[in-house]
Amino acid sequence: MEQLPDDIYAQIEALSEAGNDASDLGEHADAIVHWRRALALLPEPRREWEAYEWLQASIGDAHYQMGDYAQAKDCLFEALNTLAAQENAFAHYMLGKAMWHLGEEPAFDRLMRAYMLEGAEIFETDPPEGPQMLAALRERGLLAGPGGPAA
Repeated sequence: MEQLPDDIYAQIEALSEAGNDASDLGEHADAIVHWRRALALLPEPRREWEAYEWLQASIGDAHYQMGDYAQAKDCLFEALNTLAAQENAFAHYMLGKAMWHLGEEPAFDRLMRAYMLEGAEIFETDPPEGPQMLAALRERGLLAGPGGPAA
């Protein structure tokens, strides 16, 4: 894959870091502004750049943190619109959570994809929702354990 020119890469890195800092402070709307500016710097076609995946996933996560599950879902679908992203457990996990909040059945498919890629750890490090999502998978018989078919 082609690499970004150094000057564009440096600008994207700086904007990404500013977004991360804002997100760490709970300033998710500000984080989104930084990440969208970074996205705008990517040459067309944007989806072909690795940065597209993680910037869209970050924007989706920020929307999720603000309770805007529909927008989170849209951004996370965009993040997964690249071939390499199919191995991104975080994007699948966050998409599954957003869809779950929206009452959409495909949420469980996304949560299972995250589980298959990273195991229970991605769920266990996200209290209280992660264990709740694991329990929902078990209740549906998708995983063995308490409340599941092998319990």
